[in-house]
Amino acid sequence: VLQQIQNRAQSINKKNNPELEDKYSQAKTLERSGLYEEALLLYKEINRSNPGISKYFIPLKNYLKQTESWDSLMVYTQSFSNARNNDLQSKLEFLDVYILMEAEDKWEPLATDLVLDLSIGENSIKNILQRLV
Repeated sequence: VLQQIQNRAQSINKKNNPELEDKYSQAKTLERSGLYEEALLLYKEINRSNPGISKYFIPLKNYLKQTESWDSLMVYTQSFSNARNNDLQSKLEFLDVYILMEAEDKWEPLATDLVLDLSIGENSIKNILQRLV
């Protein structure tokens, strides 16, 4: 429990980093202007310097999904997961990537383990099942 509190406190501090917020805003502006490659570079830079923050990871993940850059997506998902101590959210991100990659040998056991995990709540199980459908 103490570790979770410390992780959340660190996460809050990271989210309030003005330099990161500026880069994120700039990436969003570039994206809206159609400058996707430039936005991608900023998203990668942000996620390399501060992995584990969903707000910054999701846009990068979405872009890499659209371009089917599976190797890069796996690298950034691994970094995201490590920064979050392989928590439920990071496991769900891996599940999503494995499903997109059609890696049944990886997503099937992960999904089974997650659904059978008694420590996760009903909403999380619904989230998992939605990804599988």
